[in-house]
Amino acid sequence: MCVRPTNNTIRRVSMQHVPLKKYSDSVLIDSGSATVYTLSSNKQHSVNDIFKTISLLAVCFVFVLLKGSTSFHSKPITLDQISKLKNDLDSFNRLKKSFVDDELELGWDRQHISELETNIHGIENTLKQVSRKFREEEEELMEKNKQMNEVLQTASQQNVNAQKLDHEAMAQLSRKISETYSQLDKEHRENTELRRQVAKMMEEMKLEHIPIPERSLRGKPLVLDS
Repeated sequence: MCVRPTNNTIRRVSMQHVPLKKYSDSVLIDSGSATVYTLSSNKQHSVNDIFKTISLLAVCFVFVLLKGSTSFHSKPITLDQISKLKNDLDSFNRLKKSFVDDELELGWDRQHISELETNIHGIENTLKQVSRKFREEEEELMEKNKQMNEVLQTASQQNVNAQKLDHEAMAQLSRKISETYSQLDKEHRENTELRRQVAKMMEEMKLEHIPIPERSLRGKPLVLDS
């Protein structure tokens, strides 16, 4: 509803005088594609209508005056009639002013609505851009997350394979060490038996007074194990 402004009312000329809600700094209103609404045509149309109405009322007023002047001698104009005409003229002026104010207020309301629609369209376009950018970033993040999971799975599999190889290598090394110790123990037992047999043979040779070659006496003396 348009309210006729009073003397204490400050008219709004454009949206610059209308406080709007501030949006987030991350949202940029794109209003470059919107057209700017102007009041030149509406104001011209309203002024033309006002002039037509004033002209019509002026013609009627002149006709009434002429009719009163022709019958002046037959019927004089009284003070009440003059006062009534003055009141009618004042009412007409007030009505004219109210009509002009209402037309201007209607034009400003239309401009206000147009600017609000422009801002709404800008916000909708910005929201579409932000939503599209958010979806693109989300898809990119999901793709990077997928690639990271693949890298982690590959690294984990390689770690498992490396641990398996290390375990197999340690088991093989342990087997070789065990085999080596077993072989050394076997050779030690064989050497011990061989030394025992040689010592026994030398004792028998001594008992039979058989000369023992000097080469055989070199090194550690052979001791017969009991």
